[in-house]
Amino acid sequence: SLDQPAGSPDPVYSLPAHKKGVNQVAFDPAQPLLASGGNDAVTRIWDLNNGKQVNQIVGGTFAVPGLAFSPDGEYLAVVNGSVIRLRDAVSGRMFSTLRVDANLFSLAFSPSGDALAAGDNAGALWVWTQDSFKPGGNELLQPGRLDSAVAKSGQKGLVWQVAFSPDGSLLGAALGDGSLQIWDAGSGEKYWSAQIADSAVTSLAFRPGGAWLATGGLNASLQIWGLAP
Repeated sequence: SLDQPAGSPDPVYSLPAHKKGVNQVAFDPAQPLLASGGNDAVTRIWDLNNGKQVNQIVGGTFAVPGLAFSPDGEYLAVVNGSVIRLRDAVSGRMFSTLRVDANLFSLAFSPSGDALAAGDNAGALWVWTQDSFKPGGNELLQPGRLDSAVAKSGQKGLVWQVAFSPDGSLLGAALGDGSLQIWDAGSGEKYWSAQIADSAVTSLAFRPGGAWLATGGLNASLQIWGLAP
């Protein structure tokens, strides 16, 4: 149960969740629920009080590579190929569908929940405002793509992870070509970009407070960056 003492050597639950592997997990910030997305093209919702599945959402072209809850828990965003579907986690009811012309991979809501960012398999970032989450919403903003030199080389810069800074002002992206990009989330202008590795950068996280950014990748190194106030 959830009352199990901290530091126990055994998991609270061990669940046979997805036969072909689990790609992503996310806690619901408003309810005792956990969402998991797998290579079986299914999203499953789990009750943390008893470890039982409460919903199963079929929705992935071949897999579910990314999912994210909005900060208020109202929406569960799920990647399905070139679309993101926003649903109610318990009922599965669909609120909205966001569509682009590329295969998406990574997702992140801004801390306030007023924006949703996604990264695709070709190095592009896509950002929607909260108005787009409402039924019938279709506002689409595209902050930018990889530098032309990388694009001309034919490399595919998969956006492994996207993350907003704690105040929502910056949007970071970890890319498969070994670069780190940071954007001004309000204007869509590039804040900073650098080639930081010779292999994929697969993860990034902003420190609460926003002064530090950590990255990790396939080169087995962890790098910590200072951000100017």
